[in-house]
Amino acid sequence: MNSTRRTWWKRVALAAGVLVVGLGVALRVLLFAPQAEVVVVAEGVLEEEVKGPGAVSSETEVTVSSRLTAVVERVLVQEGDHVQKGQLLVVLDERDLSARAGAARSTAAAARHNVAVAEAALQKAEADLTLAQSHFGREDAVFRAGHLSQAALDLATAALRVAQSAEKNA
Repeated sequence: MNSTRRTWWKRVALAAGVLVVGLGVALRVLLFAPQAEVVVVAEGVLEEEVKGPGAVSSETEVTVSSRLTAVVERVLVQEGDHVQKGQLLVVLDERDLSARAGAARSTAAAARHNVAVAEAALQKAEADLTLAQSHFGREDAVFRAGHLSQAALDLATAALRVAQSAEKNA
């Protein structure tokens, strides 16, 4: 019986321990429970402003380029600015372009001078040809009459050919 009694006391002690722990948990929950905020759910518009870094991109990406190569002197717009067709975006350094324009003007003036020289050479060649044709015509008539040597006619023929060649080259 001793063994039965011990079992009974063990069961009583175990039951008492469970009862004490249960009462402790119940007291803790009832006395020290945290307060919860109660909110009623309703439909509405949430108005809050969110600030932070971000990027905005266009639906259509456009590449801007210049027909001229020059150093950019000033940029008149910033990335993201609204621009319109024909609006000035950058100012280019004109020193290089001015130098090229001056060189082009010099080249054009030299070409005009060369054209004038060539026209004068052509007029001279045409006048020399006319003179050589006239001289050949007279020499040929005198040769046919028998009053001029073959050598003199050959000189007039050679002078005519030289004049014709000079006129073609001019």
